Amino acid sequence: MKKTITLFSILFILCSVDAFSQPWYYDFGTAVDSLKSGISTTFLPTPPSGTARVRVGSGAGRFDLMNPGYLYSGNGGSELRIQAPIGTSVNKFSIYEFTGGKSFSMRFRIGFGSQTLAGDSANSGEFYIITGNGTRFSDNNGFQGSQTFLGLKITFSDDTVQIVNRDSNIWSGTIPGPIYQGNDDVIHIYCNNSTANDTFNFYGRRIIEPNKTMLFVNHQYDNPIILDKAELPNDTNINSFMIYGASSTGNEAHFFVDEIYYTNEIADNPLGTFSASILPQFMTTGTNRMMTPFFATLSHLDASTTYRYYVKGVNERDQDNDGAGGNIIPNHSTQKFERKTSVDMSSNYFQFTTDASGSYSGWFILEQNSDTTFDQNEDVYMRILLNDGAGGSSIDSRHTLTTPVTVLDYGTTSGNSEQCSFFWGNSAYYGAAGAPGNIVLAYSKVDGSNRPLSSGVIESDGLNLTAVTDYLAGWRNNVDTNDYYWGLIIPNDLDSGVRRLEEREVFALPEAPGDFVKFNSDEDGVWNGTVDTRNPNVGTGTTLQFEGPLDVDITNFTAVTDRNNVTLSWQTTWEENNDRFEVLRRVHAVGDAEWTKVGVVKGAGTTNTVTSYSFTDKNLTTGRYEYKLVQYDLNGNSSADFELGSYVEIGVPEKFDLSQNYPNPFNPTTKIDFQIPVEGMTKLVIFDLSGREVATLVNETLMPGYYTYDFNASTLASGVYFYRLVSNDNIQTKRMVLIK
Repeated sequence: MKKTITLFSILFILCSVDAFSQPWYYDFGTAVDSLKSGISTTFLPTPPSGTARVRVGSGAGRFDLMNPGYLYSGNGGSELRIQAPIGTSVNKFSIYEFTGGKSFSMRFRIGFGSQTLAGDSANSGEFYIITGNGTRFSDNNGFQGSQTFLGLKITFSDDTVQIVNRDSNIWSGTIPGPIYQGNDDVIHIYCNNSTANDTFNFYGRRIIEPNKTMLFVNHQYDNPIILDKAELPNDTNINSFMIYGASSTGNEAHFFVDEIYYTNEIADNPLGTFSASILPQFMTTGTNRMMTPFFATLSHLDASTTYRYYVKGVNERDQDNDGAGGNIIPNHSTQKFERKTSVDMSSNYFQFTTDASGSYSGWFILEQNSDTTFDQNEDVYMRILLNDGAGGSSIDSRHTLTTPVTVLDYGTTSGNSEQCSFFWGNSAYYGAAGAPGNIVLAYSKVDGSNRPLSSGVIESDGLNLTAVTDYLAGWRNNVDTNDYYWGLIIPNDLDSGVRRLEEREVFALPEAPGDFVKFNSDEDGVWNGTVDTRNPNVGTGTTLQFEGPLDVDITNFTAVTDRNNVTLSWQTTWEENNDRFEVLRRVHAVGDAEWTKVGVVKGAGTTNTVTSYSFTDKNLTTGRYEYKLVQYDLNGNSSADFELGSYVEIGVPEKFDLSQNYPNPFNPTTKIDFQIPVEGMTKLVIFDLSGREVATLVNETLMPGYYTYDFNASTLASGVYFYRLVSNDNIQTKRMVLIK
């Protein structure tokens, strides 16, 4: 059965690690044209500078400039599509005769897969990426043996993708690290053809040995893959590269490329990465402000190191300045907040200390000011500025989040997408006091699966801002310094209304900021039947309240994998009217994947002692998964959910194996599990005692992974049967018993 191949996009970086040199950038512009055959380059833009030249060579396939294209449209322009020809001929695109270097850096955006076109029928193909010293490149003959430094062959078939490395003069085994079609994946490659080690920064400090390539797949920055080079002589310049498509099974095998960047030298990347797990969608202007908390992680820094920092806001991620805004931070020693309106690295800064892995996670709070950065309808990116971690008094690096927060101003027009309304409330309802200094979040979904609309702080946080007139008057008069009160904004264009209010921990003991505390929800966005948060128009004097404490307090929520099974474990320190936990699972990083219930674990009712629980999710296929627990009380109400802190990965099996069917004996259905470590033609058949084949469950090429197939024997007589698995050169047979 033909499967549709979705677009698969990668950002490749082939990098050296020497001192900085001027990069060479090649973009395909905005024109739209096509070339069906020949080697003309008239439809391509002229290289920007120097002696570098481009060339194409076409087999039976085609080249196109696509606009709009199918890759990330960051430049809003065209991209080159290489349509791989059927069979063994190739379509080649090359850049050559540029100034070479003994190490090499290259970056380009790339994608491959299917796009809907009339007459398309292919579901597989091959694409190659070659770098080296291409002395015969002028006629597109390609790299000849010892001219190649790095060779990567990318094959895709149906829904799978594999990358194979050129090792010496042969294509070696599959590079580990699964790649999933349909995602935008990133591969980074650092190449060193010099005679000495190179040291550089890339999500941590790196050392690459001579004649080696360092490869990072799917953001697995802590586990680089080290590859030997191909045949290019040691200490030889690299001055050419080629990409080409081949072996299509039809006109649907497409290869996309754009934004080509390369240089024979490259400066170090800044040490460290900055990412946010809790980031509101909206903030206020600087002249009617409320503070904007967000929870973020800095990683790949030096371990156990104290860094000076402060946070700013910028309107463009590549903006070449520090940014605007002031800072408020939680001080874990005093359990109060501190505020700085002007900052520098010598005397007016904040500090954090990384853990043994070089990471730090915590709450950061940007305080908007009157700068135009925070004008209505602007997008603001959070930026953190660090010193060198060694007591330095100057900025050493800047790190900026990839997702912005949009500025809204207060207004009275329902449905206006540039306006917001102010809502304030307290969390002391029914005696369930929220902790002062904790963070409150508003969501438009009951389960909180999307980004929060806005964020605020539960008072009193140790700051008195009632005299700061740039803060919203309603917030200063009704919220600031009043214990258990908080303020939020809600966009006026919000059909769903606010459906979830959530409290997150700030001052944790032991310190674990960001932990979930409690939540309250409303199915239609009309709270207590009276407070309507749908498309609001400035609500004042309105209270949205938490309705009570959590029924349970969960600690030590962990996951352990065993082959293709995942065992979840957790503990509760107390429980009140706890009926059950429902275990939910979804595929990691696949859009808005739905949560699926995979099990139920009975609760302990009411107890003040520590209770331990576990659940095993069995027979999963290769991939990445997320888990969460949803707790229900004895009345059937859901009062809390708890997500596992990171995804769980089921890898590729290490060996070929066929498991015993279950149940056995059976009537009339049973399950058969097996695992295969490498791609290959696979057949699973059922035989009777005479050796006659009575059923075929599998007869196709399968990728490495874990598989489960159902066998229905309703048409067979009772008796002993055998099932045999054949894949590549491996064969296993087992016995089963059917009893009717």
